[in-house]
Amino acid sequence: MLAITRAVHEIVKDPNVRILIASNTQLQAEVFLREIKFHSGHNPLLTHYFGSFFSPDKWDVREIVVAPRTSSAKESTVTCVGVGGPVAGR
Repeated sequence: MLAITRAVHEIVKDPNVRILIASNTQLQAEVFLREIKFHSGHNPLLTHYFGSFFSPDKWDVREIVVAPRTSSAKESTVTCVGVGGPVAGR
């Protein structure tokens, strides 16, 4: 739960942040990302105070880019990977 809360906090604080969620399996990392996505787009208190962070540009099961982002960095706002997954060069 702390990983999810901290990630949402960092995204609200700085939409240009880049976060890597690494877990023991790809599926577990995707579960963390799914909850981050929910809060970023559907949490009523969060969207009331900060607006929706949902972006149709990149919003899938492995990575997201939030709407208020202004950075042109190649990495997504949040990327998830399982142990042994490809992260080299990112």
